[in-house]
Amino acid sequence: MQDVSEATILEEVFDPEGAQGFMREAYKIAFQAIVVIAISAGIAFFVNGAREVPLPIIMPFQPEYHCASGMEAGPGLTPEAALASFGKAGTVFVDARPGEDYGKGHIQGAINLPYSFLEPLPEDAMNRLKTYRIVVVYCNTREGQTSKLMAGEIYRSGIKGAFYLEGGLLAWTRAGGSVTGQPLKDYE
Repeated sequence: MQDVSEATILEEVFDPEGAQGFMREAYKIAFQAIVVIAISAGIAFFVNGAREVPLPIIMPFQPEYHCASGMEAGPGLTPEAALASFGKAGTVFVDARPGEDYGKGHIQGAINLPYSFLEPLPEDAMNRLKTYRIVVVYCNTREGQTSKLMAGEIYRSGIKGAFYLEGGLLAWTRAGGSVTGQPLKDYE
């Protein structure tokens, strides 16, 4: 058995060269990380500058920007109530999904008005919707956030007959409503 003195233990615990070596390695790793981040940022700026339409580096809208929709949902309408008003005079269905999704299948006679809560609905579209007594907005997500916000914006513009279709397009088809195009299997 080896005799270990108190001085030997202190030398092993407090090794100035070991601590300095550790710090040297930590600085080396930190420097390498900074170099990798700087090179990556440089490549990203170069690639972005070479793009036909570069991505904005600074926030594209003013900080005081407020969403046009007000982030308030409009009133909901069950698929059964929507089916009861379908085809009646003064009722229109509005598909809030992008044009590609609308082209794949939609409620017969629905108008496509893709919705982005960042921009207000076009004035000509609002004027067109004001000619109807009931406006049923739908999308095809489980929560229906897009149609809720769009219906809210339409409702606040003065069209008190604006609703969102609860459960969206899939709930419509499950309740017996027909769609043009491909049958839906699930929510988006």
